[in-house]
Amino acid sequence: MGLRLIFIEGDNAKFVMDEWFNRKMGKLPNELADNIVSVILENIDDLPTEEGYSQEVCGVVKSETPNFFKLEFLHEEDYAPILLDIEEIELEEYLDAINQKKYLKNEGRKITKSERTQEGS
Repeated sequence: MGLRLIFIEGDNAKFVMDEWFNRKMGKLPNELADNIVSVILENIDDLPTEEGYSQEVCGVVKSETPNFFKLEFLHEEDYAPILLDIEEIELEEYLDAINQKKYLKNEGRKITKSERTQEGS
């Protein structure tokens, strides 16, 4: 089993990042990766649970050029979701996900450079 990183808020694990997911996020520009995490955090408590099966949802980072992505995750009852994979997708696939109600809501909050700098300090 690969390395897993755990995002903790207070006393609770909010989600776990599988090594494969973490590697792919590490290849993205910092600002885009930060904003994808922000979209995931907005929705983490609403991810559906399903025992023993991974699921997929799609999301968008709103910017001058929107970035559409598909997130694969495993979320079982009483456990924090495990983020398994992420990939860039086209607008058509994102729209299909909206029709299937398999998308992440995005209120447009972005992580700013100053927030990223403060977190890294």
